[in-house]
Amino acid sequence: MTRHSLTPLPACNRGRREPTASAVSPRQRIGLRPPRPGDAREVPSTSRRRRLWRACQQRHLQPWWFSTRTNNDHPGRFDLERPQGTTYWALSPVTAIIESTSDPDQIDPPVLSLNALDRLSVWMAEDVAVARSKLADTTRPSVPTLTAEIGTIVPYALSWAWADAFSADGRNGLVYQARLGMGESLAVFGIAGAAPSGPSCTRRAASAYYGDLPPSFRLGVGGVGPFDQLPSGPRP
Repeated sequence: MTRHSLTPLPACNRGRREPTASAVSPRQRIGLRPPRPGDAREVPSTSRRRRLWRACQQRHLQPWWFSTRTNNDHPGRFDLERPQGTTYWALSPVTAIIESTSDPDQIDPPVLSLNALDRLSVWMAEDVAVARSKLADTTRPSVPTLTAEIGTIVPYALSWAWADAFSADGRNGLVYQARLGMGESLAVFGIAGAAPSGPSCTRRAASAYYGDLPPSFRLGVGGVGPFDQLPSGPRP
């Protein structure tokens, strides 16, 4: 019988299994976890002293609407249960427009006509007190159960759990990285429904910000006329 000598494995490879097609490394798994008792308290508070922007259909007479996930077929990422609700604002008009119009199922940018943009209002609120209040900052590292996936994960079960935890901890909302617009955004807590007297805002048609949209999104806007002559909105 012929004997074959075996070459010893290098020390760094000993005990390791050969990777299989079904193996998934921890780095490829979702890192966001439900908040443990006390986790919300460890997330730092922050504030934002600047303008806030919100895009919504022009038929809405004011932007301060707090949505709830109770009996709601289309709840938001951080919606609370009644009697509480959540309103969403961005720190730039571009982020507000993209978050309002993008469909993640589309490979190409959203096909918007100028008429559609004109029907979309972009509201601006300046130095709003709520933005200077106690907001949980999820854009900074804090606890291992909280990752940047809070702004991207679907379905919303985990983001709802964190919103509930922040609300129970006395936070007025949170700052997060927008999933589609990719800019900083705010989710602000309040009583569900329309605010009886929200902070004063000014509004413009979304088409006024056409020139500020990224080129690939501008290519997705259809219509007639010299798009490059559309007025740009003020810088945030």
